[in-house]
Amino acid sequence: MSASLPIKWTLTQLAQAVEHGQFELHYQPTVDLRSDQIVGAEALLRWRLPALGLLPPGQFLPMVESSGLMPEIGAWGLGAACRQMRDWRMLAWRPFRLTGDYGCSIHYGKGRRGAFSNQWGNAGWIWGRSEVFNQ
Repeated sequence: MSASLPIKWTLTQLAQAVEHGQFELHYQPTVDLRSDQIVGAEALLRWRLPALGLLPPGQFLPMVESSGLMPEIGAWGLGAACRQMRDWRMLAWRPFRLTGDYGCSIHYGKGRRGAFSNQWGNAGWIWGRSEVFNQ
């Protein structure tokens, strides 16, 4: 689906998407070309609407940003990424860098370290064990 096509969803549906479990993170690997090893991943947000299928961010992020929903959706994305890092660590993957754009407002409203600490703590992480970065 192209980002320029009209979409048929409402702000109410967008506001309820976190509650209904409709957001997903897809992970694009980052590869070190010298070693040919995966050294990280980028978390990419997608919205799976039952009636429309998987929507790319260009279809909904402008509305997220203008509606004031970025703190909630960004916090969900950060929490999901932290839980994924925990799961990868349980598989004995060495620590690597996970990036994503989790929404600046979740950092500056509570304080960057506070927002990250809350999500990392909820996922069972301790600071310094791995890296999750906001792009």
